[in-house]
Amino acid sequence: MRSKAILFAAIAAAALVFSGPASATLAELLGDWKNVDAKTRDIVRLEIANIGEATEVHAWGACVPNPCDWGAVKATPYAPNVSAPLPADAQYLQAEFVTGFSVVTLVIGPSPAPGGELRTIALRRFTDDSRRSAYAFADAFMKFGLAGDSESWKERPFDPPVGSRWTLESEVRETTTAPNAVTTSTTRTRAELTIEAKTAAGFEASYVVTDISIDGDAPQVRLMQPILPTLKGLVVHAELDASGKPVSVDNLEEVRTHLNALVEGITKNLENQPKLAEVVRSLLNNLLRVEGANAARLFMPEVANLARGQNTGIALGEARTETSETPNPLGNGDPVKTSSVMRIDTAEAKSGDVAYLREGRIDPDSAKQLALAMARKAQEAGQGPSNVDELLKAMTIEMYDRATIHVEGGIARALRENMTTITSIKGLKVTKAQVTAIDLRPAP
Repeated sequence: MRSKAILFAAIAAAALVFSGPASATLAELLGDWKNVDAKTRDIVRLEIANIGEATEVHAWGACVPNPCDWGAVKATPYAPNVSAPLPADAQYLQAEFVTGFSVVTLVIGPSPAPGGELRTIALRRFTDDSRRSAYAFADAFMKFGLAGDSESWKERPFDPPVGSRWTLESEVRETTTAPNAVTTSTTRTRAELTIEAKTAAGFEASYVVTDISIDGDAPQVRLMQPILPTLKGLVVHAELDASGKPVSVDNLEEVRTHLNALVEGITKNLENQPKLAEVVRSLLNNLLRVEGANAARLFMPEVANLARGQNTGIALGEARTETSETPNPLGNGDPVKTSSVMRIDTAEAKSGDVAYLREGRIDPDSAKQLALAMARKAQEAGQGPSNVDELLKAMTIEMYDRATIHVEGGIARALRENMTTITSIKGLKVTKAQVTAIDLRPAP
């Protein structure tokens, strides 16, 4: 009964907060939102995204010295009427967050006033023994960087101070949904980036992995948990171009030697399956043999991903289309082709801060050919069905991603990416949703 009363109270309060002619679709609710009140003691930030077929709301509460991460939860969409399709025509979202001392029921919707704001009403009840009264609070949010005269916005150059040290934190959450099972894994990495020198072509930098872990119930978790700690202490000395993109690794052989311990650990865990161990060893060794910019991107992935939002040269209103090719991880065969469109989502003229939206798609034929090659490798190792060629001929693969990159003072400070892979074979569907979050902040 209590949960129903809370929900009814939230709806009643929301009716007052959201009253007016405003309307929205789910697409207009998606994005990264900050509270218009910089001194709020409630929710400071919301991130709303489509993850596979669900909508997630990620919230941060006001804390000192840094916001408290409430985590991401699945939201329930509400349509404007009984005939409107969901989730596409959702005008409101409801999400519930459980913190260490309270439960917050949050209703999100468009502002009744023009200006592109979100309005929220939240009901908080305490679960500790403080005897504090439950209370409601309303907030308004604007999209990151949506302030000032955006028409006069100019891109700030990437120019970090020499000697500056930065902490990189990344989290990759994967959820695989198959007909009879759902498995998950979460990989967390912490690294430190130091700008060592400025050069005629860009910068010299060092990248050190300080912590890495994986958990979940996906098959690879048990294999990787005892092995990943070998990556701690990995040091990469690299050259960055003027946009901060890694273009070469100065100590490449040293990096390969360090990573060989990872390869040996993985294959040792497969010693009771020698054919599979040999295939895995071959795949990993092919990856370690990459050179130049491909090696730099592989060994400094967070730096490479953030650099997409630096020195872009993209103008307001421009949609830039790009195609790229990634080397085949098998070491032979055609590269994997990707096409993407990138544009400015929001911009702030006064500070120069900007948020970019990047949407991409992997060429279906490239993805299918890679899957076929991988399946044949697995077949050589005695894994998988014997009729792999027949199955793969009937297979379709869709791979697409959506990423936002937030840039402050010319330096990309955060990336949020949702990648979805949908594989269908003879009526069976497997969906893999990968959510990547990367944050960059000055090292303490």
